Amino acid sequence: QGGILMKQFFFCAVALQFATASAIAQSGGNAALSMDQQSKISEMITNQTPQPLTNINFAVAQDVVIPSNVSLQPLPAEAEQLAPQLKGDSYLAVEELVAIVDTNSRKIISVMQRMRRQENAK
Repeated sequence: QGGILMKQFFFCAVALQFATASAIAQSGGNAALSMDQQSKISEMITNQTPQPLTNINFAVAQDVVIPSNVSLQPLPAEAEQLAPQLKGDSYLAVEELVAIVDTNSRKIISVMQRMRRQENAK
């Protein structure tokens, strides 16, 4: 039953993320990313991180501080070129989500859906 609750929680978190994405993009925040930037960066991270984290004990949401025992990965250079405002930031892949994290404060600045390249699309 815990699995069902987690799936419902993640579904709600993802739905909330999509609902707030346009508001965040319009707010002019430091990490505001276009939908195109989000999908490309998410795809880069998904390709680089085949095994996302599972069974975490913190929320994957904007402004959440990542515990110090969780290792962060540096953003790929291509992601920083695509979105220069993310230079020096890190990321965390958790189940079906990607979180962009401020490396110094360990605070999540953006959450997006993990994107997979469509291998069978012709």
